[in-house]
Amino acid sequence: MKLLAIDDQPAVLEMLCRQINLEKLGLEQMDIASSAGEAREKLAAQTYEIILCDIEMPEEDGISFAKWAMEEYPAPN
Repeated sequence: MKLLAIDDQPAVLEMLCRQINLEKLGLEQMDIASSAGEAREKLAAQTYEIILCDIEMPEEDGISFAKWAMEEYPAPN
């Protein structure tokens, strides 16, 4: 499984990278994005099973991003 973490605060992304134990959680990869725009680019190139997203971001809030992601990349049945 692959995880994408999205947050506009570098300190939060750094903390997530330090605290999330990929092996223990059975994850093969963790990517980060500092904005919804950057996350859109990553989603266009990669499939992620887990997305962690900040709610309050300057250009686009996490709720709007999540709605877009679910419409563009619906979960397989």
